[in-house]
Amino acid sequence: MKNRTIIVYLILVTLFLFCSKSQKKESVKYHFKLNKSGWTIFRGDQSLSGYTLTSMHETLQRLWRFETGSSIQSSAVVHNGKVFIGAADGTVYALNLNSGDLIWSHQMPGQIEAPPLIVNGILIIGTINGDLVALAADTGTLLWTRHFKRKIAGSANWVKRSNGETWILFGCYDSKLHCLNVKDGKSIWQFDTKNFINGTPAIQDSMVLFGGCDAYLHTLNIEDGKEIGKVDVQAYAAASPVVHDTVAYLGNYEGQLFCIHLKNQSIIWKYENEYGDAFFGSPAINEDLIVIGSREDQMTCLHRRTGMKLWSFMAHDDIDSSPVIADDKVIFGSHDGRLYMLNLRDGKIIWSYDIGSVVSSSPAVMEEKIIIGAEDGNIYCFGHMEQ
Repeated sequence: MKNRTIIVYLILVTLFLFCSKSQKKESVKYHFKLNKSGWTIFRGDQSLSGYTLTSMHETLQRLWRFETGSSIQSSAVVHNGKVFIGAADGTVYALNLNSGDLIWSHQMPGQIEAPPLIVNGILIIGTINGDLVALAADTGTLLWTRHFKRKIAGSANWVKRSNGETWILFGCYDSKLHCLNVKDGKSIWQFDTKNFINGTPAIQDSMVLFGGCDAYLHTLNIEDGKEIGKVDVQAYAAASPVVHDTVAYLGNYEGQLFCIHLKNQSIIWKYENEYGDAFFGSPAINEDLIVIGSREDQMTCLHRRTGMKLWSFMAHDDIDSSPVIADDKVIFGSHDGRLYMLNLRDGKIIWSYDIGSVVSSSPAVMEEKIIIGAEDGNIYCFGHMEQ
């Protein structure tokens, strides 16, 4: 009888420990590889999550405005107290984050739509003429230029290899994904898709993922550029994917958003807009949710694992701006000329600002500030000012 009691006791202890471990595992927060030194890349990190832990005050004011004199579709990045952004007249600007004062500017050989990338103290940015240019981020000094003959519309991404080299990866209208050494711009490899690549590639471990006008999500091995697999997303994809672990999300031009399992190269779920209007911007994700804007004038929130629609917010025009999830809020611009901040839980509007001109670029969110460019030629910074 005593032995039986001991066995029962041991079984109960084992079950308790197993359940405790299981509960602990389930309560672990969704993990992102956040760049703590700044918003140095389009969407904030290499996986293009569009997610930040920064908490935004519910009452914001315009802190400063910088006039460039040329339309802005490029999205800003932030590093070491500086804001970097390109303009349609081909000028790259470096501004003081706190004051908006000009630090330096550099005239590029062509117009700029692409967001810049900051890596290893180097600013990388492309032009619609097909130039990829490297500048010293502190001074704006030209380091190197490569010409690819066709438009570069998306930001570059980056990966650091075990030997200390840093590679950058970007898509081009020459239908290729290119991999270069950031130090000198020399080509490492290239992958041909036979159609335009408009967005920014996402990086997850040893994989690089991107969509394009060939209507596929491609997964490549970063080391050699060889294709691991591809998934048909049924229409061309102008936006950038977001990836976490073995799952990627990508919207297409017919208003379909795909959740894709990378190991199986299969579709987990697909969400479709009511009228089939394009997803031109990229999604943002957190541990439970995914939000994405569309040319149906809507910002839509879905359950990340099931694709179930939870809420939608109707703006007054297209939403090409890729949203940012900042803690419990969603921030984005619209062609209706407004910058919006919504409650992530229910999609209710918290705050908005009437810029009065199309906002197609995406916000950078850093140090409780929002930085965004508009097609009126101005760069804006918003934050909370204590009374």
